[in-house]
Amino acid sequence: MNSVASTFFEEINNLPEDEIKISFENIIFISRSFAQEYFIQKNKTEKIITEINIPEEVSPILEIVERSFKIGGI
Repeated sequence: MNSVASTFFEEINNLPEDEIKISFENIIFISRSFAQEYFIQKNKTEKIITEINIPEEVSPILEIVERSFKIGGI
């Protein structure tokens, strides 16, 4: 699957840094499918990824998808 999230992580994986902070500042919406692919790719990478500046509009979908991913729901 060649989604925006997987393309985004291709770029991240090409960075020399081992620890990456991803700012969600000014993001007002992400789809559930993006969030799912984001966490799939985050789990695959060897990079240490930290999300910062997550707006209250985006936080619930990230939390729901991350929780379901951690318990094997995806």
